[in-house]
Amino acid sequence: MKNIICVVLILGMAALWLGSCQKDDANQQSQADAQVRVKVVNKDGEKISGIKVKMYDEATYSLFEKDNTVQPNLTEDTNTDGVATFNLNYNIWLGQPEGKVFMFVVQFGQGTVNHQIWSSGKTIKPGSREDIDIKLTNYPSEPEQPCLTFH
Repeated sequence: MKNIICVVLILGMAALWLGSCQKDDANQQSQADAQVRVKVVNKDGEKISGIKVKMYDEATYSLFEKDNTVQPNLTEDTNTDGVATFNLNYNIWLGQPEGKVFMFVVQFGQGTVNHQIWSSGKTIKPGSREDIDIKLTNYPSEPEQPCLTFH
């Protein structure tokens, strides 16, 4: 009888110990940094290097929609693979387990005339690794032709 009680106590303690470890792992994951890889391609799907990709949080993007001269929260250039990588520190950018919405923008020109804007957004959660594609449908554009387009 004593052996059964000892086994039950040991198993109970092991279960409590394992359960507490899982909570720590889940907590660490919910506060982990995230990474977003934005791939920029032309209308034929060919990667484009050297393109400036802007990142906006929801509040700043709301302002940007009204005034496309609003400065982004972050900016990264695409590499030779056409990818701009944004490493988002949990404490600075995310701050909550459910994540936040970010918009990624490629923009040529600004103001009220002769500009082009392409964008894509996503909810970014802590610890996630996200891929976003932006296709520049008329890149490069003809600079002589005025255009006012949002894609």
